[in-house]
Amino acid sequence: MNTLLLTPADLSPSAAPGLRRACVGGRRADHLRRELGIAPGSRIRVGLLGEGLGRGEVTSVDDDRVGVAFAVTEPPPAKLPLTLVVGLPRPKVARRLLIDAVAAGIDRIVLVGTWRTPKSYWQSPLLQPRRIDEHVLQGLGFGGDCIAPRVELRPRFKPFAEDELPRLAREATAVLATPEADTDLRPAPPGPVVLCIGPDRGFTGYEQELLRAAGCQPATLGPRTLRVHAAVHVAIGRLFREATPAPHALRVI
Repeated sequence: MNTLLLTPADLSPSAAPGLRRACVGGRRADHLRRELGIAPGSRIRVGLLGEGLGRGEVTSVDDDRVGVAFAVTEPPPAKLPLTLVVGLPRPKVARRLLIDAVAAGIDRIVLVGTWRTPKSYWQSPLLQPRRIDEHVLQGLGFGGDCIAPRVELRPRFKPFAEDELPRLAREATAVLATPEADTDLRPAPPGPVVLCIGPDRGFTGYEQELLRAAGCQPATLGPRTLRVHAAVHVAIGRLFREATPAPHALRVI
């Protein structure tokens, strides 16, 4: 956790002018105590969900709660202008993918069903709205961000590819990452980008045809076979490697 991400529900009344107070428990309090070894007086980086970033001071530490006084003093980092469309992988992989994608600053994440996505994946507790919110908050904390991206589930591939994707592709650089492509994935021009990546084993030939028909141009990430979450990182690095300044920088509290 690079930033202690607070939500409005964490806030408590504050008597000090210019300072706000919050109290956190659960996973965040455990991480602060056990991993970071904080104590009253420790300085930490703080973000308030939907608002901004700043610095805070630990005011109290007990067995299950940590109190913080903080001020929001700076805006959140800019998002990558990227809509990531990815075939739903195994739920545990999807959890890691969501956390990493949020930390990387992706603006919109769409998990789609494919022919190679077992229907049982959609019933996983890890994809319930409450759990997705937890994954998003973790990713924001890791990435030093406080603005949640849009995360959308599309279990039916064909309606999404035929009805929604063409509208997105008309207003963006739309790319289908596939090893069958003849050209390498190159940096995207300024503006919105749509990136489509299949599940493990990739999109089927029919699915790739639908994606091309929607306006996605095929490009390859190279000769090596990559897992879904690795392919996402490689693709982001290539698409935005010439962007300056960097959308965010790593900070450790």
